[in-house]
Amino acid sequence: MSDVLTATGINLTVVLPELVLVGFAMLVMMADIFGGGEQSPIRRGLPWLAMIGLGAALLACISIWSNPIATFQGSATLDNFALGVKLVVLIAAALAILLSVSYIPGINKQTGEYYTLLLLCSAAMMVMGSATDLMVVFLALEAFSLALYILTSINRNNPRSSEAGMKYFLLGAFASAFFAYGAALVYGATGSTQYQIIAATLVGGTGQLALLYPGIAMLIVGFGFKVSLVPFHMWTPDVYQGAPTPVTAFMSVGTKAAAFAAFIRVFLSALPAQHETWAGILAILAVITMTVGNFAALRQLSLKRM
Repeated sequence: MSDVLTATGINLTVVLPELVLVGFAMLVMMADIFGGGEQSPIRRGLPWLAMIGLGAALLACISIWSNPIATFQGSATLDNFALGVKLVVLIAAALAILLSVSYIPGINKQTGEYYTLLLLCSAAMMVMGSATDLMVVFLALEAFSLALYILTSINRNNPRSSEAGMKYFLLGAFASAFFAYGAALVYGATGSTQYQIIAATLVGGTGQLALLYPGIAMLIVGFGFKVSLVPFHMWTPDVYQGAPTPVTAFMSVGTKAAAFAAFIRVFLSALPAQHETWAGILAILAVITMTVGNFAALRQLSLKRM
């Protein structure tokens, strides 16, 4: 098994749980296509097939719980932090599927695509926890965002769902542009997008701070949108309310876990030398977010909007 995983010089053990989810996502899609009519046993068993996939990914996580492993030329790592993020995402996805068993068939007959997207979205979120390269973070961010745009608007008969999907897509694209530009500026300042090289360059005093600080600011904007930091939170109530309830539940846990994991890795692993610069900014944003969020929740009548 290990020979197969390292045959190309890349240790695929790091992304074994993600590969399991992608494999089961393809299996769910094929079962949906060739499984017969809507009431056939195979089509009705799709959520449980997806649950088996999550269980297999969970077993994969447990089996590789070991010493840190770096691979893909330093672009990804497997440690207890990454595995913890994977477990949180898997639990969130499992709860979303359990909520979806009776909910989704009532709003959309294409249940296969729903569970396929949910598994693929979970796999991309899990990559966020292992990423140690800004480009890997960006690709994973875009992958799970694209899946969530569709999941948010999957209730085609509800105008609010379509509106939520479009709003999430437009603002998400805006935030992704900020993140990509920020990553480009950090690359220009340090000559790399890998956290270890970025940190070494900045500690050595050879980075170009004129490019670095705007890059850090744009990274904060990009991450701030995903974790709903004030003032980048305006999309959250409308999208949560318009999305199907299981999707809202999944987004409120899975998205935040993945985004916070990448957020923490970027700033603690790549930018420790600039701690005094970004720590104060994040502290202020955190205080404002908690204050505004709690006061805004006092006047909310819809639980989903909170």
